[in-house]
Amino acid sequence: MKFQKKYSSCLSLFSLFLSLGLMLVPQSVTAAPTDRDDNVSISPATNYRIPQLKFETEDDDAPQTSMGGASRFVDDMVNDLNFIPPADESAPEGGTTGGASRGSESDICPQDRNRGFSGPSSLTAVLPTSDQGLTVSGHPTFLVYVPQTSAGQVRFILQDDNNPDLVTEIYEATFDLPKSLTETGGLVPIEMPENLAELEVGKTYTYYATLICSPGDSGAINYDRGFVTRVEMPQNIARVQQNEALSPEQALWQQAMLYAESGIWLDTVNSLVALMQYEPNNKVLENQWMSLMRSDFVNLDETIAAAKIVNLTDSE
Repeated sequence: MKFQKKYSSCLSLFSLFLSLGLMLVPQSVTAAPTDRDDNVSISPATNYRIPQLKFETEDDDAPQTSMGGASRFVDDMVNDLNFIPPADESAPEGGTTGGASRGSESDICPQDRNRGFSGPSSLTAVLPTSDQGLTVSGHPTFLVYVPQTSAGQVRFILQDDNNPDLVTEIYEATFDLPKSLTETGGLVPIEMPENLAELEVGKTYTYYATLICSPGDSGAINYDRGFVTRVEMPQNIARVQQNEALSPEQALWQQAMLYAESGIWLDTVNSLVALMQYEPNNKVLENQWMSLMRSDFVNLDETIAAAKIVNLTDSE
């Protein structure tokens, strides 16, 4: 309640208040609590290791946690994610088809050929059928499926080969694979380090991911290749990122929707993965993810689409 008094009014009126023993006591105002964490950064290439978010639940007395309950931002998900591939996107020469694993016996690490592993056997870049993905990030995150394997490492290479006479390696790293991948395959995010020069807008780059089956292996047995092009940030997505009225989870979902409608694959995927890691039991998100990965323009094997995220350790 606000009291707006003009203390320059008649002295006699003021005296009357005093004589009646009335006192004007200002009421303290307490700011409404907020669940928004200003330290959480929502970026187009979402880092999977950002602080845990708090979600508003339908029950105001229930604990506000990302691990259970129905979060209100699900109400925003009344429409399915609608990924619209870029009109000018065409399959590069020599690319794999449909994002599907090759799966031939020759693709399997020699030591794994008689181990009876089930499911897709090939390492697979998670991309649309064109093997290309757009991003607005200068340091994007790439998602790769690693099959069941006893291989100890995976190598990632990003290069600029726009000039065939001068191929420039931008980033190369070797990551140790956890033993859990022997039992189940997994989706592994590979982040381009922030200390490297940004990818240029309008330029297409090639990346390779390959299993290192044994020490000294050249990586030529089980690998996949993808292409990434950096584009300008659409203005409608920039406005979402600047909208402080949105909760972090609402901002991520709205970004995922807009990235998808703009055909920006890598950032659509990164936004969804971040949300799913905050709410691993959210069936609405899970269904959105599976629908996207199993759609005709992505056509991933169901085992790959349903695989869990596995974070890697840089061995170098």
